[in-house]
Amino acid sequence: MTLIVIPSDVACQLDVVDDPALDDFSESEARTRLAALLEKFSDVFVDSLPMDQLPPYRPVNHEIPLIDPTEKVKPRVYPLADKYRSQWAEHSAKYTRGRFWVSGPIDSAAPVFAIPKKNSQTARFVIDLRARNSNTVKRFSPIPDMTNVRYEVARSRYRSKFDVAAAFEQVRVIPEHVDRTGFATVTGTYTSRVMQFGDTNAPNTLNLLTSAMFQPCLPFAKIFFDDVHVHSDTRRAHLRHIKILCQEHSLHCHQYSKEVSQVCGRSRHQLPVCSLQALSARWCSP
Repeated sequence: MTLIVIPSDVACQLDVVDDPALDDFSESEARTRLAALLEKFSDVFVDSLPMDQLPPYRPVNHEIPLIDPTEKVKPRVYPLADKYRSQWAEHSAKYTRGRFWVSGPIDSAAPVFAIPKKNSQTARFVIDLRARNSNTVKRFSPIPDMTNVRYEVARSRYRSKFDVAAAFEQVRVIPEHVDRTGFATVTGTYTSRVMQFGDTNAPNTLNLLTSAMFQPCLPFAKIFFDDVHVHSDTRRAHLRHIKILCQEHSLHCHQYSKEVSQVCGRSRHQLPVCSLQALSARWCSP
């Protein structure tokens, strides 16, 4: 996997400390600046992942190292209930339109099946990757310590949580391994150009990617897989840190909350800054 090297001048710029002589923004000024910031980066915050264009190759891209590359999974098709066929047609069209999936003949494919949702009239479509996973070389990286993330973030007065939208589908599969992503459906066979749910090494790839992309931002951002926790001691710094993340990284995040809580400081009042899942409540200091 190829890791990006951050130039030293960029890394230094990301770690700039605010001048303590500067007055912090007032609550009303912070709200105004936040609204302008969200408007400027409206392409970053989305309700759902845009499917009209493939994500770019990133510092880390997904690989599927097979133990035996000559081993094939014979394509088979699981039946699909009639009530789910129109939903499947819409689902597959969404992925093929932006070339996330590519239709074509393949010699090895995993089956797809439908899992009914609570209302039983709609389903979640799942690719059964068990056979491929059993033939995949397992790769591991240390799991982020969530307890440490909480402690680090809790020390700061203002905090935001960015939730990366459809994180797996924002990670490209390297071109040499796209033919290993094959799956068979009632409407044909496809390969996937993005990372698939159920891939045994997908969490590891995501962890490596987010760690590499946000490494220069560690002084004010802590990462836990697809969650990015931004923490700052002033409103001024917090807005600047959010701006840096939006400028430096091309990951889409879920739509920012429309509500901004009252900015009150270190008391038990709600804090003012943003969260992608409604402003996070104040955590107790460690």
